[in-house]
Parts: sequence; structure tokens; C-alpha cells
Amino acid sequence: MITTEIWGGVPIKFLEQLSAVRTTFGLNRSGHFVNNIKMVAKKRGGFFGSLLGGLKSIAAPLLGNVGKVVSGLFGGAKTAAKQVAHQAVNNVAQSAQKAIQTGDVRGEAAKAANKIKTNAMQTANQQYTHSRDTMRREATSQINNYQQQFNRRMQTHYGQTHQQHYGPRSYGPSYGPPPPRQYNRYYGSGFGKKHFKKLEKEAHKGINKIHAESKKHLVASMKHIKQHGKKGAGAMKKAHTTHMAKVHKEVRAGYIKTVKEVTKALHAEAKKKGAGMAVGAGKMVGAGKMVGAGKPRKSKTQLRQEAAARREKKGSGMAVGAGVKGKKKSARAKGGGQELYEPYAPRPSMRRT
Repeated sequence: MITTEIWGGVPIKFLEQLSAVRTTFGLNRSGHFVNNIKMVAKKRGGFFGSLLGGLKSIAAPLLGNVGKVVSGLFGGAKTAAKQVAHQAVNNVAQSAQKAIQTGDVRGEAAKAANKIKTNAMQTANQQYTHSRDTMRREATSQINNYQQQFNRRMQTHYGQTHQQHYGPRSYGPSYGPPPPRQYNRYYGSGFGKKHFKKLEKEAHKGINKIHAESKKHLVASMKHIKQHGKKGAGAMKKAHTTHMAKVHKEVRAGYIKTVKEVTKALHAEAKKKGAGMAVGAGKMVGAGKMVGAGKPRKSKTQLRQEAAARREKKGSGMAVGAGVKGKKKSARAKGGGQELYEPYAPRPSMRRT
């Protein structure tokens, strides 16, 4: 906190400027103006905590949008399949009604009705296939789009988090090297891909089920239409609508459950990649190598004594006068047997008596 004492000579202009930001100022018990500066605290967990928190804030909305978009495609598939089935029911019902009215349920009218039924089912099968493939392509396109958004936003978030915690330095804020600067080197280029692939696979599975259930119900209703004509057709269309609403509800609920599971799995994978990667862990400079560890400190007197002992030891083995014996012999040979005095022997006094 920053405190500023206020006394009588404070300029009016300063007080006016102070009132403009009075919401951040207050008086303490000593009568001082106090400016409360709120520092932005780092998220709990440091770099890895910020990274995981950002991933959750990015992944959850994106995957939630995938669930909404694919659920909408399920609704479109249900509507398309229902239209195909109703159209086939109407075509078959007209021929069946004619056979019932003429009473020719086994003759030419019946044969015509069977032919129309066969043609109607062939057309329905083609329409089912086209609708199913169209919906699957759309689901793949939408999911790929959200995967690309996820990758872009995660790369941006990773770069910003790294800059915030480490900046341009080559080492971390405490010790040891920081995580790599590149997003792909930390997470890997394929991070999240398998999770989005699972969403795509489940979307295709749901679309296939909707069309397959519609076709199955249509085939089962043909016998009833043949026996009851238009009246049977109306009942079958109503039953088909009810059945498909139930199928759509089950498929949609299953997919939303898958989205939640994928979201948790994505968070778990991100957490696993950061586990055990504490920056500089186990690399503290000099750890376990304290100078003189386990050795008691020596006094100055002991140090002086040891130094003296080392000097004395250095001169050991060099007896005083060593090597003089040979010189004495040489001197006798030159000086006619005159002996030399020992180097350290006292000379006779030259003083007169």
C-alpha cells in the first residue's frame, strides 16, 4: 500500500484529482490517505494451474457447442427420415386402397399394389441413404471446425500463459528450465484429436440409428397398410412419428452424455501431461552439496597451528649443512689440508687480547 500524509499546503488541483479516484482511496487510523493497489495474483498452481484452468474454460464451451450442433443434426435426420417414411406409406396406401375397394386383393390389383410397394421401398432406401450420408458429412464438417477452433485458442492461451509466467527468460522464476515455448512441443501436435474423433464417431452412430429405426418401422408397417388401406396408413404415420420421437430422444441423450465424458477425458489428459513436470524439480543448485557439510568449523588458533605445521613439514628432510662434507674434502685438496669451519660453527674471536 502507498500512504501519503496530507497537511495544510496541499494544492487544490491535487485534491480534485484525488477526488476523481476516491473509490480507490481511503483514510487509515493515522489520518493518512491510503491507495489500495490490488495486485493480480497468479492462479493457484502457477503455470500448470493457469494452463489447466484455461483449457477448461476453452474446452467446455466448445464441446458444449458440438453437442448442440450435433443434436440439431439429429433433429434434422429425424425429420428427413419421417418424411421419407410418410411418403412411402402414402404411395403404398393408395394402391392398397384400390385393391380393397375392388375386392381384388389377390388378382391384378394386388399385383399392382405389390409393384408399387416395391418401387416405394426402393425409392425410400435411396432417400434414406442420401439423407444419412448428408447428415454424416455435415456432422464431420462441424466437429472438425470446432477442433480447429480448439487448437487455435489453446495455442494462443499457451503462449500467453508462458509469457506471463516466464517472459523472455530462458530459466524459470525460481530454478530450472521452464516448459517449452511451443504449444505442440508441450501437448503434442495431435492433442485433443482422438477426443474429437470420438465425438464424430458417436455422431455418425446416432445418425445411422435414426435412419435405420425409421426404415425398420416402415417395413413393419407395410403389412398393416395392405390390410387397412388409407385408414391403416394414417395409423402407421402417427405410430412412426411417435416411435421416431422416442428414438431421437434416446440418441440425443446418449450423445450429450458422450460429450460430458469426452470433456472429462480431455481435462484428465491435459492434467496427466503436466503431472511430474514441476519446473526445475530436483535441480536446485548445490542441493545436498553444502560446503563443509558434516565437518565442524575450526577456530582461528587451530587454523594457525595447522598452517605452522604445514610450513614445518615442508622443510623436513633437509638437514642443516647437508652436502658440506664433499666441499670439505675438495677444500683440503686445494688448500693443503687446511680445514674449513663448519658453516654454522662460531668463528674464533679476532679481537686483540
